[in-house]
Amino acid sequence: MADRIFTFFLVLSSISLLFSPILCSSSSSSLNLSLVRQAKVLVSIKQSFDSYDPSLDSWTVPNFNSLCSWTGVSCDNLNQSITRLDISNLNISGTLSPELSRLPSTSSQT
Repeated sequence: MADRIFTFFLVLSSISLLFSPILCSSSSSSLNLSLVRQAKVLVSIKQSFDSYDPSLDSWTVPNFNSLCSWTGVSCDNLNQSITRLDISNLNISGTLSPELSRLPSTSSQT
């Protein structure tokens, strides 16, 4: 009886180890999609400005992996989502894009 229980847990552990990389890559892929989506929103916001400080040049979609270190951007470190956008004192002129509303749970300072 003890051998059967041991075998059962051994098989169960093997199966969970087999699927572990799949679950991790799925989570990583989901995080990347979220970062890309947020980067696209910020780039759209930047493009709505008539002029802006050169420090916003880092706001590019290919640079999405470092989104949380972009000028004026603060993120929740756990799930890498934007929590605050401070674009004050960046010599911005133009209209603030309604795309800003596509960033959930974001406070902004303009």
